[in-house]
Amino acid sequence: MAFVAGFDAGNKVLRASMDGVVTEQTLLELTAEVTGLLQSRTPDVILVDLSDVTGFEVSNDLVRFIARAPSPLPEHIVRVIVAPQGHIYGVTRMFQCYADGNRPNVYVVRSMEEAYAYLGWSLAS
Repeated sequence: MAFVAGFDAGNKVLRASMDGVVTEQTLLELTAEVTGLLQSRTPDVILVDLSDVTGFEVSNDLVRFIARAPSPLPEHIVRVIVAPQGHIYGVTRMFQCYADGNRPNVYVVRSMEEAYAYLGWSLAS
């Protein structure tokens, strides 16, 4: 399992992607890395890509805990999660439901194309 997180300052987008098997430990590590990136920057959009995740070994209790934890960001920031796999889509939708009070702008989609369309972006480079 690997993850990459970075901040695109020009577009004010925090991007994170994960691949392989996501465990509770790697999810907590990614959460800590993203929190660190947010210490000095405030994005307009957070885009999390789970397209290359092959397994998700995270308990529902941890998903609820993270979702219900206070967000370090203002509510207006849009958070888009790309989760094409059925079981991972279901878990991220659960996160969306539990996070609604703390993070009202969480959207879960099945493809990067859907994410870009939702954000009004173009995939053309």
